[in-house]
Amino acid sequence: MPIKINWTHGKYLGIGIFFLGIMGLLQAILFIPVGQYIINVGTLYVIILLPFGISIAGMYSAQIIYESYLQVKTSTSRKYRKTSLVTPLNLEIEMLKAILISVVSFVIFFWIFYGFTNSSLAPINCFVVSENAAAIGTLITATIIESQLNPAKRY
Repeated sequence: MPIKINWTHGKYLGIGIFFLGIMGLLQAILFIPVGQYIINVGTLYVIILLPFGISIAGMYSAQIIYESYLQVKTSTSRKYRKTSLVTPLNLEIEMLKAILISVVSFVIFFWIFYGFTNSSLAPINCFVVSENAAAIGTLITATIIESQLNPAKRY
């Protein structure tokens, strides 16, 4: 699961910050109110610090998915065409795919693990376990997508 694009320089820094912002917005709009008002988690550290780390994990998974779709796009455009087909519109579509896959997988994993842990744990522990398991599940989903799109070439 190597990241080949240098995300700290050039135009990719803006894309990485965009991914971080979308994942942070997801946490701020959906999961912080769910934790605070529905699950009744009152600890400030859990409500603030945990979603920040989860946003970074979600950003990393979106970067992995974006990069694997981008590599597929450039490898097919090099194979069959002399000019590159990677245009700004294609990059935006790949960004939306990466964000959508990351967000949907995180939401699905969160509610699955919340359903499993709701009956046996306290609400604060249930929220912490569900958020962490959803982040790990999102990273595993990104790794599976990357390995399916770009299989390792063995010579």
